[in-house]
Amino acid sequence: MVRKILVVSAFWAVVAGASPARADLAVGAGVSGNFGVGNDAIQLPDAWSMDGALGFRIKLSILELTPELDLTYLRSTGTLTNHDIDWAFWVAAGGRLGLQLGFVVPSVYVHYGLGTLQLASANQITHTKAGPYVEAGGALDFRLADELSLGVQAGYGSVSLSQIEADLEKAQVNRVRAGLRLTLFL
Repeated sequence: MVRKILVVSAFWAVVAGASPARADLAVGAGVSGNFGVGNDAIQLPDAWSMDGALGFRIKLSILELTPELDLTYLRSTGTLTNHDIDWAFWVAAGGRLGLQLGFVVPSVYVHYGLGTLQLASANQITHTKAGPYVEAGGALDFRLADELSLGVQAGYGSVSLSQIEADLEKAQVNRVRAGLRLTLFL
């Protein structure tokens, strides 16, 4: 019973603080370094990625909720061997939940969508494959102005692929990324 009272009280406290809620269009762009982790059959060499996001920021008291559409292009920087990823592209929907602490806004994010990867093979033939993609991570943004933030973000993402080649039926491609992100609020 006490737990229900606490949950209901917390809910109404957020609702009461959200009465002057405001929504802004959020346009973000970032660059990240990427590193493959725990991949057996398919390798992700060191790579750079660029991403863009479009969404809207909803301010709820001290919370910020930002539903967004995220697009990411990744290009490997190393020498490719059999089943290495040459390039990848992700389209994902998700959101960010941040805590407004004045100049600093820590947040967590999650995205789910579709990943497309081009794989190199030993005989120089490439294969393009697609599969479900999920990513989760955290960010620390610094508000340069109410309309502009610059931050760092880090996350873990994974793409599931099936029927790559006759000798490779299924694979999971995992990556860790860290980088910078600039967001403009309109």
